[in-house]
Amino acid sequence: KHFFTTFYCNLYWQPFFNNAFFDNSFYDECRVIMDFMDSISSVLFSAELTPDNRLTITYCNQPIQRYFGVSSAEVTRNAECLLRCLSAPHQQAFMACIARAIREQIPSECECEVNLGDQPARWLWVQITPQHTPTGVTASGVISDISAAHTAKLDALKSASFFMQLQDSLPDIFYYKDKNSVFLGGNKAWCAHHGYDSLSDIIGKSDADSKMLSPDVKREILAQEQEMMRTGIPIHITEHYIDSTGAELFADAKKSPLYDDQGKI
Repeated sequence: KHFFTTFYCNLYWQPFFNNAFFDNSFYDECRVIMDFMDSISSVLFSAELTPDNRLTITYCNQPIQRYFGVSSAEVTRNAECLLRCLSAPHQQAFMACIARAIREQIPSECECEVNLGDQPARWLWVQITPQHTPTGVTASGVISDISAAHTAKLDALKSASFFMQLQDSLPDIFYYKDKNSVFLGGNKAWCAHHGYDSLSDIIGKSDADSKMLSPDVKREILAQEQEMMRTGIPIHITEHYIDSTGAELFADAKKSPLYDDQGKI
């Protein structure tokens, strides 16, 4: 954070670098910084808004060419050439981020999709930070390519949707709990088993809220699950229920811990 703040302060003083007040070594050091900024993969820029809410880009580095198909010189002359690469909703999101940073002085971020003719769509992550200058508040921004992550996220959502549709077609009961044994989700058979019409009726609740379990069974289930979470060892137990008609039900339950990418339960 300190580095970028210093960098943008240097940008505002750049017009004075050639002044005799600065020696050549200072100017050379600043030029090295500017060259480095052009070599990194993300787009860095400074922006201002006119009183009628028109965008002005006062600086951007060279990767703007790769992301938006326009040069840094073109963008600083006319910011509209950058906005034209975005769809109308994403133009609004981009401008809202900048306006929030300048008008409300609140850091903001959003995702934007860029379409350049016949090239594959590119997804970008935009981060805007307010900058205080002697003449008022402006904005500094970082734009990063998240196309690969966005594609992976969509693929994961499609896989999850398919998996849930598959589970809903089965008569067996599937459900998920957090580390405190609170329900996070399940299939339709699971909802019907508990007498609920939809997931929203039971998510966030636990076995302690169930009318089908006796107090002793509730405590036993919680103790067994917490022991599983502590040891990481799956359990296979028989659970005893009483349905709404008073009939006894016995469920063969197999429970296993789930692990994240870091191997944590």
